[in-house]
Amino acid sequence: MSIHIISVLGTSLYEPVYYQGKKEPIETEFIQAAVINEYKDQLKDSGKVTIFVTDFSEVRNWNDRIYSGRDAEFAAKWISDKKGSVKEGEKKSGLHSIILEQFPEIADRVECVKIPDMKNEAEIWDVFGKIYDCIDEKDDLVFDITHSFRSIPMLAVTVINYAKVLKQCHLEAVYYGAYDAEDNSVEEGKKCAPIIDLTTFNEILEWTYAADSFVNYGNVNKMKEVYKDRIRRIPDEEKREWNPMNIIINNMENLSLGISTCRGANSLKLPNRKNLDSKSVLQAYLRLKSNVNSQDMNKGKDIIPMMKLIEYATKKFHAFDTCQWDYEVGIEIVRWSIRYRMVQQGYTALEETIKTYICERYGLDDIVLKNREDIVSSIFTASKKEIPDDREELFENITQNDRYFSITYANLDDTLKDIVKRIIMEIPKELLKLAQSVKQYRNDINHMGFNEDCRTAEVLEGKLKESFDQFVKIVDDMKDIQSASIVQKGFTHAGVFHADDVFATALLKIVYPDIVIERGTKVPDDYDGIVYDIGYGKYDHHQADRKSRENGVPYAAFGLLWEEYGPELVGEEMAAAFDKEFVQRLDLSDNTGENEAVCSLIAGYNSLWDEDSDQDEQFMEAVNVAKEMLERQIKKMISKKKAAEEVRNQISQAKDHILILEKAMPWKEALVDTDILYVIMRSIRGGYNVQAVPKTIDTTELKKAFPKAWCGAAKEDLVKMTGIETFTFCHFNGFLCVAETLEDAVKIAEDAVNA
Repeated sequence: MSIHIISVLGTSLYEPVYYQGKKEPIETEFIQAAVINEYKDQLKDSGKVTIFVTDFSEVRNWNDRIYSGRDAEFAAKWISDKKGSVKEGEKKSGLHSIILEQFPEIADRVECVKIPDMKNEAEIWDVFGKIYDCIDEKDDLVFDITHSFRSIPMLAVTVINYAKVLKQCHLEAVYYGAYDAEDNSVEEGKKCAPIIDLTTFNEILEWTYAADSFVNYGNVNKMKEVYKDRIRRIPDEEKREWNPMNIIINNMENLSLGISTCRGANSLKLPNRKNLDSKSVLQAYLRLKSNVNSQDMNKGKDIIPMMKLIEYATKKFHAFDTCQWDYEVGIEIVRWSIRYRMVQQGYTALEETIKTYICERYGLDDIVLKNREDIVSSIFTASKKEIPDDREELFENITQNDRYFSITYANLDDTLKDIVKRIIMEIPKELLKLAQSVKQYRNDINHMGFNEDCRTAEVLEGKLKESFDQFVKIVDDMKDIQSASIVQKGFTHAGVFHADDVFATALLKIVYPDIVIERGTKVPDDYDGIVYDIGYGKYDHHQADRKSRENGVPYAAFGLLWEEYGPELVGEEMAAAFDKEFVQRLDLSDNTGENEAVCSLIAGYNSLWDEDSDQDEQFMEAVNVAKEMLERQIKKMISKKKAAEEVRNQISQAKDHILILEKAMPWKEALVDTDILYVIMRSIRGGYNVQAVPKTIDTTELKKAFPKAWCGAAKEDLVKMTGIETFTFCHFNGFLCVAETLEDAVKIAEDAVNA
């Protein structure tokens, strides 16, 4: 690439000024000479300069001419000491002569091109064509719009973006010599005008194109291209401010690729939980949303317009906010594919989403391939013949007479056999037929149209929309997925109870309010409910190969159930946090016997040796207590998340590393990763608290503690030291101060920042 300077020469008599760019100021009446001076080193090796002139500007300013009396009269109004230099009858050097004199080494790379006055639309198109034609492939464009006609700046932006697409050009800069923004700092009596870089305006346009490309096509390539171009042009000391933007763009790329590759599974269920954001559209979206919300809007004024666009783009994916089940994520991926004519991805997502829906509706783990293919998909395939109205007949045809599925069915355990029967007996005939037809359409695409009965592209696109609408209607017509689930009752062990089985039961009571809990020493044969903490099943932990977390803490029944249902109640992020803060302590205690306060409290509800009480009644009393605790904790987590969002919304109002909150609320999670040092809010005891922000959420180490001299000092001493009249308290550990008025609270924070 090589520099290409493009400018339009005006017709006025310009006052000589010192034009200040990145290099030493240069005195000239022509901004074009100042811009050439900025790039003269690059122009020596390669590149060129194109000056566009009209007939009048060629005579007035490109060529040499003789000053007229009117010129002298006009120059007398100049501010600088050059007003006397214009005398009637003397020679005025044109821009061409000045370039030859000042830049002889690049004079042969300067071209003058004639253009019309742009008095009508035809002349505008003529100018557009001439500017575009002068641009070579992969030029580094520098546009000067200082003395252009009023329409030229707009035309320049159009040509720039046209050439960037069709000629792979790069915009180096858009310059405007701000003659009216005079600055006499060079020397008294000398006028200095800054050369302003207006490239940012075109960059905002580029970010707009990039956001549009992402919103409408899920394509993040343009966003990455604009980001890389921006990073290339900023000083190294400012690049750190842009690091969050890089993270967000990578999040967007994960979401884009996730949609185009149909990553519909909830990656938190996958055995290998590395690179979660690259394996799940939902996780990629949640990570993107979290990072956008936590972006510190005070870092880097140039970032703010881009963040506005990214916030807008992120909202276009808000449908994923309400997705609690994998099949709901699949529905949104299909809807996206239809909207943007991603037909192949749409069929893939639709066929797999139908399987997912059946798995989730009937309590099968949708991550397990055997459930998806050997059971659900095989049922669809086995019922491909005419479907009888008599479901018992259909059940017999599939499980006994089908050549392949009968073998699979015979090898299933009793629980899975029962689920298979419920699927065959209950699934709508329309859904069976739909699953079969979608599979055929998908195969038609996968075989690239080489099959004998291949369909046209238009038919396949139309059938995708038709099939999707049918599936959504079927799902809407069926009962809610939870009420249709096999979980109508639960079974756990009898006898002495612990916090594990009590909190597990409390959780099930929250998820399934009408569930009936039974207790016993042995799980009944053919039991059709959920079994936990007994029976060596999915929710038991007494077997030798019991499941453990990555940190080594083994799961108990409560932890296993929370892992499945917690994310549905409070979301993945909060569920993981609650597991770490609360669930793991109970699981560890149940597995090791380690003393734990809540476990001891629950154990106290067991029947005492000297009282006449029913153990099952005592169990349910303990469950009610645990249920109240869980519900309160869930409410607290939701409130905490809401507070974090509210605090992030107020970060833009922070000033000098100090944030004033409108009301008292949890704030740490929202502020630890920002440059906020102190937060001010009302105290429930009256007055205002000033709190220091910790370095991380898990530590008491502060970004900047209050001065040691304040810590633990008496009120009178605090007032003497600071002069702040209502300064009443500073905690001995230096994390909290109190003042009676907001004004004094702000003074405390300001003094601490500057200490």
